[in-house]
Amino acid sequence: MFSFIRDMCVKMFHEKGEEAIVFICRSSVARKLWLSKYKSMPQLSDLDVEEKNKLKVYVNDLFKGETPQFRLEACQIIFTLNQCL
Repeated sequence: MFSFIRDMCVKMFHEKGEEAIVFICRSSVARKLWLSKYKSMPQLSDLDVEEKNKLKVYVNDLFKGETPQFRLEACQIIFTLNQCL
């Protein structure tokens, strides 16, 4: 199941760019699958401070008004998606 969703999301990302990231982070099915995949991959804590800060700024700009928990999960999803590209 994950490979199908992964392939669909990667294709969508290549076609739509940032719009796909917003969709993936807000879609309940894609969100759950990417977060479960994140648990089996390298973690955000493995990133250097500069990369973490860039991701945090990007997510905060993209998801203004969302809860801190949502933004943390968005960081995890984007990080995982990036690892699969």
